[in-house]
Amino acid sequence: IIPYKIIVIGYYPRNINDYYTNLGLRKLNSILKNNSNTIYIDTTYLINNSQKYFSNPAEYYPNQQGYQRIAEEIYKKTLENNEII
Repeated sequence: IIPYKIIVIGYYPRNINDYYTNLGLRKLNSILKNNSNTIYIDTTYLINNSQKYFSNPAEYYPNQQGYQRIAEEIYKKTLENNEII
């Protein structure tokens, strides 16, 4: 038995034109999300397709606001799961 859960930050599909990459990311996220030993952070829900969180629409990595939003969700989820940060 694992005493603590692992925080997993999900991948978000940024290139909607690449069917196979997006399919692979959805499958990977599903596996990670359904693992009982993880606290899954759904970044697709949080930041995907939001111009607010990406300085350049073609950029894969979020801007500072995007990373801040992800950090807030990590904090919230760890509190919900009584995990120590």
